[in-house]
Order: sequence, then C-alpha cells, then structure tokens
Amino acid sequence: MSNTVTISLKRYLKLLYSSAVLQALEAGGVDNWNGIDWAMSSLARLEDLEDEDNLTLEMIEDALKG
Repeated sequence: MSNTVTISLKRYLKLLYSSAVLQALEAGGVDNWNGIDWAMSSLARLEDLEDEDNLTLEMIEDALKG
C-alpha cells in the first residue's frame, strides 16, 4: 500500500483553511465550549480507526455519527 495520496489543489487549500480555523478556535478557548466533550469523543472514535488497515470513508462517517 502506498503512503502517498494525491488530492486536488482545491481540497488541499480547504484542508489548510480547516487547520487554520482549528488553530484559531483552540487559541480562542474552544476547550471551554459546552460541546467539547462530544467533539472529543467523536475524535476518540476516529483515533480507534487509525490503525485499521482497510479504512473506508463509510467507517469514518459511522464513527462520527457515534
């Protein structure tokens, strides 16, 4: 399996934007937000999939649904 992924420039720029938004939220104290526990549990479910050899988009979507 290759460790390289090719994405469009538009998608790459969107990912950079999303990263910048996350950094701004973290700097602004998003950890004090009422929904932080839900968000962190969603991320934990995704982290459980991290080592999955046959990870699919459907698996990621299901993990986010909780």
